[in-house]
Amino acid sequence: MPNIFLTSLALLLACAPAVAQVNTQPPRNSSIMKLLEILRTEKDHVVRFMVSGILPQLVEWGKPESIALIDELASFLTDSDDAVRGDAASALGVIGPPAARYVPLLVQALKRAETEFNRPGQLAPSAFSGDQICMALERIGTTPSDAHCKYGIYSEMEP
Repeated sequence: MPNIFLTSLALLLACAPAVAQVNTQPPRNSSIMKLLEILRTEKDHVVRFMVSGILPQLVEWGKPESIALIDELASFLTDSDDAVRGDAASALGVIGPPAARYVPLLVQALKRAETEFNRPGQLAPSAFSGDQICMALERIGTTPSDAHCKYGIYSEMEP
C-alpha cells in the first residue's frame, strides 16, 4: 500500500509544474489569437474596428510572453486600416519593453498615419493612430528623435 501512495505522490509532484503551466497563459493567449484570426480574415470595416478595439485590453489582461504572439500582433502595424494599426500599437505598448524590437515598425506606422491625414493635429485626440503609436513608444521606453511625439502624445511640431 505505501508503494502506491508514494508512487502517486511522486507522479503528482512531477506533473504539478506542467499542470500549473497549462492553466495560466494559454487560455488568454488563445483568445488573443482568435481575435487576430478574425482581424486577418474579416472584411467588414466596422467589425474589424470593434475587434481591434478589444485587443489592447485583452493583452493587458493576458500579457503574452510568446514571441510568436508578439510578432503576430506587430504584423498588424502594416494593416490597411488605421484603427487596426493604432490598436495593434496600443497592444504592443501594453507589452512594454519586450516589444522594443518593433520600434522601427511603430515609427513607420506613425509616418503612414501622418501622410494619410491632411491635418492630424486638428482631429480629436486618438481619432487617428498617431496618439496610440506615440503612447506605445512611450510605454516601450524608446521614442526615436524623428517621431513627432511628446510625452506619449502626437505633436505636429518638429520633434
